[in-house]
Formats: sequence, C-alpha cells, structure tokens
Amino acid sequence: MRQSKSITITVAIAALVILTSISVSDASQSLNKHGAKGKYKHTMVKHKVKGRHQNGTFQTLAKPEAEKEYGAVSPGDSLWFLHIPESLRASWDKTDRENLLKLENEHDGILGGTGDPLDTVAVIGPFRQGGLTTGLMVSSANPNIYFACAVFGGGLWKSTNMGALWLPVDTPAIQSAVCIAENPLNYNIIYVSASGLYKSTDGGNTFGSIHGYSGLSIACDRTDANTVYSGVSGTLGLQRSTDGGSTWSAATGTTTGTGNITTVLALPDGKVIISEDHTGIFAASVGRTGTFTQVTSAAFPSTINYTKLAYCSSSPNVIYAAFHNVGSGMQAFCKSTDEGVTWTALTLPNVGSNQWGYPIMLGVSNTDPNKVVCQVQYAKYSTDGGTTWLGAGMFHADGHSYANFPGSSTEFLFGGDGGIGTSNWGHSVIFD
Repeated sequence: MRQSKSITITVAIAALVILTSISVSDASQSLNKHGAKGKYKHTMVKHKVKGRHQNGTFQTLAKPEAEKEYGAVSPGDSLWFLHIPESLRASWDKTDRENLLKLENEHDGILGGTGDPLDTVAVIGPFRQGGLTTGLMVSSANPNIYFACAVFGGGLWKSTNMGALWLPVDTPAIQSAVCIAENPLNYNIIYVSASGLYKSTDGGNTFGSIHGYSGLSIACDRTDANTVYSGVSGTLGLQRSTDGGSTWSAATGTTTGTGNITTVLALPDGKVIISEDHTGIFAASVGRTGTFTQVTSAAFPSTINYTKLAYCSSSPNVIYAAFHNVGSGMQAFCKSTDEGVTWTALTLPNVGSNQWGYPIMLGVSNTDPNKVVCQVQYAKYSTDGGTTWLGAGMFHADGHSYANFPGSSTEFLFGGDGGIGTSNWGHSVIFD
C-alpha cells in the first residue's frame, strides 16, 4: 500500500542515522540550503483532506511499486528509499499519518487556514527536485501540462496530469534549468534556458541544444514566430534571434549595465520591455528590430538593486514593477497603465528580504489587472491594483516564479525553494 509522506527530508535523514546508522548518500546529496527546507515525500498518491481542498493531490517520490506502475522517475531518485528497513518504513508511515491527521484538524485545506482565497494552497511538487524553482509554464495547448525549471533540483521537469506526477525531461544536458518560454504563435515550440539554450519543436517532449547565451529570462515575440529573446546581462545585453534561435545578437541599447536581465515582457503589439538588475527598465516599441531606451520615472527608487516586471495578458497596458533590495526588502512597487511609458508608485508590500538575489515572484491575473501577487520571504496579494495588500499563505519562503493558466481560470502556479504550489484568486475549490 502506498502511503502519503509529509515529513521533511531532514527529519527523515536524522531518524535514519539515529536508528539504523545506514547510508543514504543519494538523499544527502540533495540537502543543500534550498532543498533541505522543502517538504519531501516518497510515494505517489492521491488522498482526501478536510476543508476546501477536497481530493487534494500530492505528488511525491517513488516507492519501488510506484516505479513499476509509472516508470523510473529519475536516476537515483528512490534508491535511497530502498535502503530503509521495512520496520523503519512502518514507523515512518505511522508518524506521517499522525502528522497528516494533525494537519487536517488544524487547517482549512492542505496548507493555510484563514479561509482567505490566497491562504488556501496545495503543494504539488516536484519535491526532491524543487529547489530554487525559477521558471514555470502551463501549456497553452493543454492546460494539464506543466513545466518547472529547478536550478538546484534536476533541471527541467514536466507533468502531463496537473502536477499529480512529475518526470524529468530526458535531456541529460539540462541539469540546471532557469526559465522557459512558449512560442505564442506556435505552441509546439518551447525554449529553455539552462547551462545553454535549448529548443523543442514537439511541445516539450524533446529538446535540442541551440547556439546562444543563457540567462535568467526568456520570451518569444508575439508578432513574429521566428523571434525569441534571451535576457542575459548588461555586458552581453538582451540577446535577440530572428531566425528561431539559429543566430543571435545583442539588441541595441541593452549593453549599458552590468546586472542580470531578470524579465523580458513581449507584448501583443510587438513592444518589448525588460528589467535589468542594478540598472532599471528598458523598452523598444518594436522589439524584434528596434533600439531599446531606458525608461525613467520619479516613481522609481534612486538606487536600483533587483527588479521584476509582470503584466496582465488580457490588459497588456497594465504592468507592475517590483524593485527589491536583498538586504532591506522592497524599495518601490510601481504600476503603469500605458505599456510602461509612465509609472505611479504604489503601497509597498511587506514581502521581506531575499537572501539570494534570484528573481522574486511577481504575477498578475490573466483576466483581472487589479489582482497581483508578490513573494520574497513572505507572500502578499492585492485585488485593488496594489493599493492595499493582504497576506497570502504560500507554503514556503523565497518565491521565484509564477504562471497563469490559459483562459479564465482563477488558479495560478507559483514556484520557490520548496517546489511548486497552486492557489487561486477566488473562493472556488482547488482540485474540485
């Protein structure tokens, strides 16, 4: 029988050392600063919990019988579990069942308990591979298909059943995936930035290496199917390809700074806006051929550290900008209603301080430009366009990525150091 596991890997490893003194080297290799903080599980199950998350789905690591049913998850992923004596597995199972019962009794849902819409969160993995999830995408061709980029967790991951089961994309070279982008004019074309750049022409089933510089952001032009952008750094600039990734060159006006380009927004009218750490925001009215110029505003902080942009796909004139300092927290939070030409300063969301300087999580509902969520250490959300902020019960500190679902769905995905979760903007049941 497959049991659900909701104990952290650190506790599990400690128990193994104390009770059995056995070696679990495969698991210990993953215990870096990021991976050790997440919730790790070792079966693949679906179970019901009380509250608004009826039939909530946990995806977890594979026991041997799960591997027989679903196939191998990844080399070595459950080899450490095979070393655990059966008697200790039973003790582990008993403890986890007690923890799950306590969770059910204390919380209104899988995680979180206030009943607020964004305080109701379901964790969907991939857990052991989820450290520093900086890239997320839901397929526009099939909303059941998710992709996740894990910097410290096995590269590129794919789920074809809404996160119930995650498998690594079988491209050995993609060991540290950072970001992913879908071609909006051809959903079969997907680009991934990892140790290099990779491209898929079959909807993400397979990827091949392409020439070009990788970075923290990637986007496809929305007016030309052959144009793709890779945000690298100020010395290399925004790399631009107009032949589907075969050749690349720096976009004019984007090589003035020294920071990483953390966001590339490709708007429906062909305009492209980028954010660069330590430098600010740049824009070109025609991204595929135009010159980028720096956007200035009195609303921006005098000293810029880390910057992230997000916009509403149904109202692309509405763009948000978060300016963050690793040591002191949010410097400024701004909004534009004219595609980034002019900006207004908003109330600062108290999201804490990011200790790493990787992209913070910033997202906007694809159907309502007034709904925005931001997370660094803590998560906050607004339903009035950033005028006021409420606490959001995300499952883990250090948020890095966000993805909307196609169409009018109120749900969204978010990624951080503990893997991936899903929440929604309304009061409807998740996984109903």
